[in-house]
Amino acid sequence: MATAAEMLHGKVINGWTVIGQLGTYVGMSGGNFSTGYQVTKEGKIAFLKAMDIQNAFVRGIGAMGEAINQYLFERDVLQFCSDARLSGIITLLESGQFDASPQANPMTTIYYLVFEWADGDIRRAIATGGDKASSWKLRVLHKSAVALVQLHSNDIAHQDLKPSNVLEFNAKSDFKLGDLGRCRTKRFVAPTDALDYPGDYSYAPPEYHYGEVPTSFVNGKIGSDAYLLGSLISFLYTGLGALPLTVFNLPQAYQPKAWQGTYRDVLPFLVRAHTDATEQLTNSLPSEARIRAELLEAYFRLCHPDPEQRGHPAARMQSGTPIGLDRYRSIFDRMSRQAEVYERIEAKKASNG
Repeated sequence: MATAAEMLHGKVINGWTVIGQLGTYVGMSGGNFSTGYQVTKEGKIAFLKAMDIQNAFVRGIGAMGEAINQYLFERDVLQFCSDARLSGIITLLESGQFDASPQANPMTTIYYLVFEWADGDIRRAIATGGDKASSWKLRVLHKSAVALVQLHSNDIAHQDLKPSNVLEFNAKSDFKLGDLGRCRTKRFVAPTDALDYPGDYSYAPPEYHYGEVPTSFVNGKIGSDAYLLGSLISFLYTGLGALPLTVFNLPQAYQPKAWQGTYRDVLPFLVRAHTDATEQLTNSLPSEARIRAELLEAYFRLCHPDPEQRGHPAARMQSGTPIGLDRYRSIFDRMSRQAEVYERIEAKKASNG
């Protein structure tokens, strides 16, 4: 039986008319106790995310309370980002509660968030539209780095950067990050703060799969975001994230499910496997030698298995050993512009026969 959050089509929520529930596509990752809708208000199209209290309640009253707390946390972080004008983060337009039933009923109370409309995420763009030009991929990396630097400058670590959370805006040729519900921040207490790693565990850096949890905010939280940014490189050019590429090159005895020793002891084998994975990535990258070399270097550094080595080497030697994502922001920007030039030259050659 459909829940209240799944039956909002045609309803008007604080002036927003719900015109359709969002469909799915092959490879789509679903939301957690939420349903997405397209809504319109005064000619403006937006995205409404409705939290599903009833589905949460199936798991118990505790799960319902956790879902509400998660909504409140995400709302507060997104409102902060909107107030701070973080251009790399999806803009929250409105939030609130809506009673989907004529009779007051906690089970039919909808907690909702309304966002600016995006054309989709990059996972969908590739799944439905096929492979993309290298300049497009490099813009994804540049804009993702921009967003992370903005968040980190405000003591927020995303922790769940993955293809389905990078949103595309076709009209502006722009990309922004969404889904901050799993972020870590010094500004707000999160329901997931007790978790070693709050994001999608299948994308987590290797140390977490071996039970190693970095204690510093830089190595643990900012470093995880750096790893996820690097993992976008391999996804964009091979369809796979960094972790499976590394594990594929590990002997069975050193893989996460088999290893019984410490992370420090297995680390040399992980570094060797990561080095092999980086070399194997070569043939999937752009043919332009300079872009290929810089992408390989960025991938190797960002996805380094050692949290203390992860990031830009020049930045890590500075006081406080910062990760240096601002440097990669500039590197990806320059590479995307170079790729656009190469592509225009090739297109002109093709048109001239």
